Amino acid sequence: MSIGYRIVEPQQVDPLMVDAKYREYAVVIFYWFIEELYKELGHALDNVNIEVIKVCYLGCYPALGLQHEGDDAHIDDLVSQTADRLLEQRPVSEFIKFVATSDIDWRAVTTQLMSNKE
Repeated sequence: MSIGYRIVEPQQVDPLMVDAKYREYAVVIFYWFIEELYKELGHALDNVNIEVIKVCYLGCYPALGLQHEGDDAHIDDLVSQTADRLLEQRPVSEFIKFVATSDIDWRAVTTQLMSNKE
């Protein structure tokens, strides 16, 4: 079976991704997305691995990277639309709970991600 790769850059997070002073926020949101996307989309993501990755194209910025088996040409659209819907419909308290209950140093995670040489 073939392996496909996609990059997802949710439109609503774009201002946070491209401005270096906000990238840490984008990284936290992307990790929250990953958790919520697997809950929300269930079996549609059975053969999909989602990661926060560093993209370098006209500068470097964080984004979601999808690795999937088979020829699912629409998986990036499904993930992007679901991510945008999560931002529109979920209460901010869910995101705050995600951040507050994690013991992750988001600044360190962002620094590590963005310093990785690609």
